[in-house]
Amino acid sequence: MIASAQSLQLKGAGRMVELEDEVSRDLGYAGAIATPTGSYAIGLVLRAQFPSGARVGCPSYICRSVYDVIVMARCEPCLLEILDFCGRATPAPCVGEDGSRRE
Repeated sequence: MIASAQSLQLKGAGRMVELEDEVSRDLGYAGAIATPTGSYAIGLVLRAQFPSGARVGCPSYICRSVYDVIVMARCEPCLLEILDFCGRATPAPCVGEDGSRRE
């Protein structure tokens, strides 16, 4: 895996296939998909596992690219206020695309 990452030749190259094979084997999965960004990976999972319109919880201080990929996956981002280091959260109202707030 280190050789694949150090080669900087992951996109569509033979090393990408090697990396996917190694990761899936090491983690015990049937397969793996190398993606160019974390946002792209999140979008793939959302489209594969969640129905259109699903509400997806995310921290209120989320990076804009992650928020956008949730919307592009036809899901609804629901912002959560993270209260402390332990990760306890309270839901903030969801805001629809039209700006309306949902509890």
